[in-house]
Amino acid sequence: MLVGTLRMSVYAEMAGRVTAIAHRPVFHVVRERLGVRFGLLNLVAACVLSALALSAEIGGVALSLELASDVNYLLWVPLVALAVWGVTWRMKFQHMECVFGLMGLALVVFLVALFFLPTNRNALLHSAVRPTVPANESLATYLFYAVSLIGACIVPYQVIFFSAGGLEGAGRRGALARCA
Repeated sequence: MLVGTLRMSVYAEMAGRVTAIAHRPVFHVVRERLGVRFGLLNLVAACVLSALALSAEIGGVALSLELASDVNYLLWVPLVALAVWGVTWRMKFQHMECVFGLMGLALVVFLVALFFLPTNRNALLHSAVRPTVPANESLATYLFYAVSLIGACIVPYQVIFFSAGGLEGAGRRGALARCA
């Protein structure tokens, strides 16, 4: 997780800086510097990976809803996909920024709970430093979780997101400031 988070931070910073300096999205710079074929390959790969990441995220939300409701995740998948479509096409971007930004901020609750609720910090630290496969799970499932956690941080559409942020300019106020 530490390596994945570090890579995500460096990658995001690089994408934003390249866009801010070149005044063009990263994919345009790649196409100009490395040629049309490599630029097209890069763009197609990013689109395929973004579609796979979106599918995995829809499946993850469906699995979470199954855990919360005991309804099979296969019944949740079309409902979650419909909700994603509705948010994407019907919600104004400013509202989307506010809602998802505040939901992300709500994750601070877990950090606060770690310090204020009774927690066996030694066992938590030991399991973070020396991860082991739980007895009731297979190695394949455990590796799936590990790859999913890192993949959630390093998503392919991150370049597009930070390129758009770099094009907006540094003079604009932040998203959460606009929500207030």
